[in-house]
Amino acid sequence: MKEYRRQLASKQYDTVEEYASDFIQHLPSLIDPKEQYRRVYETAEWEMVNIYESLKITLLRYGISAQHPSRNFIRDQIIAQIEARIKELEDELESGDAIEEMGESAAGRQINSAIPDWDVFVGECLDDLPSNRKIKQLSKVMIRNSIRVASPFASGVVVAGFGAKQLFPSLSNYVVDGVTGGNVRARLIGNAQIGEKDQTGEELSATIIPFAQRDIVETFMDGIHPGYHLALEDFIDKTIERLTEYMLDQVKDIISNTKHSDLLDDMSNKRSSIVHNFQDRLGDYLRVNYSDPIMTIVELLPKEELAKMAETLVNFTSFMRRVTPEDESVGGPIDVAVISKGDGLVWIKRKHYFLPELNLRYLEDARIETPMGPNP
Repeated sequence: MKEYRRQLASKQYDTVEEYASDFIQHLPSLIDPKEQYRRVYETAEWEMVNIYESLKITLLRYGISAQHPSRNFIRDQIIAQIEARIKELEDELESGDAIEEMGESAAGRQINSAIPDWDVFVGECLDDLPSNRKIKQLSKVMIRNSIRVASPFASGVVVAGFGAKQLFPSLSNYVVDGVTGGNVRARLIGNAQIGEKDQTGEELSATIIPFAQRDIVETFMDGIHPGYHLALEDFIDKTIERLTEYMLDQVKDIISNTKHSDLLDDMSNKRSSIVHNFQDRLGDYLRVNYSDPIMTIVELLPKEELAKMAETLVNFTSFMRRVTPEDESVGGPIDVAVISKGDGLVWIKRKHYFLPELNLRYLEDARIETPMGPNP
């Protein structure tokens, strides 16, 4: 990001969305081609090892080892697993998650450059499991699709601030997963622009947007943990399902099979409608009684209070991670900054890996170089 800031120099864009897009497109120039090939190799290896591990579990479930005489069964399982994975990736591609600039032929060339001997590679990844030509072909198609979509190891990039022609703050949120073939594996999650209309058609005057680990902030905003919300919906659905089965069981002897089947379909459809209605009404209740009152206050808070609120929410998330069995992935000193149209980026709290009093020149240079525009 600092490299991007240097090349950006005094150039300005009208909106934050343009800054964010330009930053994403700048990334390939920073990544060595050899590193890009290494990423292709690691992606392919990760996908193949996943298939291998899932197959080993399947074989153990049936009590069959890789040396078992039933080679056809094992081979069929391998092919089925690869075909299932290809179908998953095809669904992801159809949903628009793929790198538009990288076609299938370009992805194939990346694989050939990163893995010259595909047969040897497949043999090493599948270890003691058998393979054939179809498996090797299907797995190559799978990897070709895989390097065009974001992997589970993707991370987030958020660009926030003001464009040259924006009077109110704006934000762009991306998922980024490295560079392959000179193209960034990135996907825009969404934009937020104060002063414009949101999805409900209302003008957005203030917003709180959590990233990565969202559950604690969403609990604060909605008055209910998102996991509990989902469990409640499932409970309602299962309760209605059991009630439906009980009622139909009571009348099965006095109505025809056709009538019974039609009644089952009708009640199942009605069950879905009731659950959706419950979700909508619960969502409206939580919004009116919890999130809306909070946002009404947030609209009026001065900048210093907004900074304290943001820090408190992160601290709250850190505390909850500490007192629950989950990994403590949020914690330690927290950086807090305020970005305003007039003052640019102002640090409220900032940690350093060095003693500030011994590096006054660095701090002075950082103060001079800090841009007034968006800050990734």
